[in-house]
Amino acid sequence: VYGWIRLVLPDLPPADAGVAKRRKTEALRDRGFVGLSLVDSLLRLHDMVYRLALPLWLVQFTVAPKVTIAIVFALVTGAVTVFQVHLGKGADTPPQAARVLRNSAWFLLLAFAVYASARHVHAPLLAAAVVIIGSLLHVYGEIRHVAGAWGLQFGLAKPGFEGQYQAVWRTGQNLSNIVGPPMLTVFCLQWREPGWLALGLLMVFAGSLAPVLTKVALSQR
Repeated sequence: VYGWIRLVLPDLPPADAGVAKRRKTEALRDRGFVGLSLVDSLLRLHDMVYRLALPLWLVQFTVAPKVTIAIVFALVTGAVTVFQVHLGKGADTPPQAARVLRNSAWFLLLAFAVYASARHVHAPLLAAAVVIIGSLLHVYGEIRHVAGAWGLQFGLAKPGFEGQYQAVWRTGQNLSNIVGPPMLTVFCLQWREPGWLALGLLMVFAGSLAPVLTKVALSQR
């Protein structure tokens, strides 16, 4: 529906008269930016880990009390509310944002490794503590990832084409929502501990591409 609406709407001239005539595929031609949107879509799977993989992992494969997941949700919500602004600093320019995004993936890897290790803890309260420790690493990685992602998606948008750039970035996020459930089911619930580690390593690999893709995007400015 949204795509159809976009096609029938007329193209308006850029607000800045100095900007060249608008092209509908301007953002799609920006290879570095498109690549970064795909990197972000992969890293964004960490959000679905909270909503899908972690609750099922905790219930099916650990002895942690089921109430632990409610504690994790409350802890994560509180941490984001209190620390988002403070921990989100240092991503003011695209190169800075790329480094922040890259480093966030390492904390996600550590969090996933801790979640995986909870399966081998046989005391319920201790298993709950392990999951909570993992969630602290997870939320730190999440906050830093979001800071880096915002710095990139707004810092790299060409003047006069901001709407197109946000649409491309949002498409990557929607892609994450589509592939996330089956991907996390396979990685975290079928492959179990190796799958958790593989998911984290995949995010580290994707994050390592951010500085390179950012240089590509800047070279097209």
